[in-house]
Amino acid sequence: MSSADIDEIYEELLEIFKDRYISPKKILSYKIIELMKEGRSRENAILALYETEGKITPAEAEVLEEEAIKKKQTLEEDIRKKKEEAIEQQIKKHKKSLEKLAILFSKGELDEESYRAAIKFHEEKTAKLETETKGEVTVKPKRESIELPAPPSPPEVLPEEPYERSFSLAQRFYKLLTSPSEAMRDIAFAPDYYGVLVVIAFEVVYLSAAVVMVFQKIRFSGPYATTLSGMLSGLLVAAIFVAAIILLVKWLGKSLIVKYFCDSGSGWDFKTAASITGYAYIADIVMGLIGMCVGWFLLPTLHFETADLEAMRQTLNDYEAQLSWLRLLYALPFSLFGLLWKSYLGGLGTRFGTKEKCSLNMGIAVFFVLSLIGLLISFIT
Repeated sequence: MSSADIDEIYEELLEIFKDRYISPKKILSYKIIELMKEGRSRENAILALYETEGKITPAEAEVLEEEAIKKKQTLEEDIRKKKEEAIEQQIKKHKKSLEKLAILFSKGELDEESYRAAIKFHEEKTAKLETETKGEVTVKPKRESIELPAPPSPPEVLPEEPYERSFSLAQRFYKLLTSPSEAMRDIAFAPDYYGVLVVIAFEVVYLSAAVVMVFQKIRFSGPYATTLSGMLSGLLVAAIFVAAIILLVKWLGKSLIVKYFCDSGSGWDFKTAASITGYAYIADIVMGLIGMCVGWFLLPTLHFETADLEAMRQTLNDYEAQLSWLRLLYALPFSLFGLLWKSYLGGLGTRFGTKEKCSLNMGIAVFFVLSLIGLLISFIT
């Protein structure tokens, strides 16, 4: 059957509805949509309605109209009750917070100014909610014309009370190792820069220890041994200083990328993204320390004879060849495991930080790609 025939049948069906219903077009659209939800096409739904509606008497149509009104009233009553229940739960939550604040104040764990400010916040919210319960949520259904039942809209999400940080800095580090989900949730809801700077400081200390370990494996002999040893020490100190600056820049840049690529419409702030990114570096530190302990036993000693420049070059080439298999067999697996761990921590953090607007898989993917790029650059250089 052509679309022109269907349009003609639709118009005839609309004329039938005009004789029976107050809002014919709305009722017709509603019935077509209901049939389409059952898997019918629009054309099939129109034909089915045309076949059945022609057999309905005006009296039966009046009964259907009354049933539609009752259905609407029942739906409105359900919405009202759900909203009242949601408001009641929020009132109980604020009253519980007031009791908790009173206990903290009596124990001296909360100063008077903070106590009064918190009390005022919860009392104002409670008063506002009680006002809504008395007046705003009352529903008075009217019988003007048949309105199609709209899908029930969820109650307005009332603002949550300020999140209280659950873990101290040391507890956060411990939880990142034993219960990463709890730790990242706390970090996302109560972000801070101090903890991130401590993580970066730890990473600088770890890099310094690694440099000292490497320096212990290098030996100089010959007439220029003291001079070259001093120069190397100065270069290593400068390298540590430069590495610290690079770590800070890398953290800020990576945090900015994470903020925008994992936003997903959440509107989360830079501080949260930066805090999550920084704390995720704990994986690098742990894997680096383990790798350094293994490397101490596997890293060969490098001995330079300063009297012969050509011999020094040959020694360095041989040493690089020895390090190549060490990188592939030991350094690369440790780095990949640390990369996956860090990506998982970052994914958890972005999921909590964006109120689950960004999925866990999306967060892991963003952190994985960023970390993989850094890993490839480090191995190439």
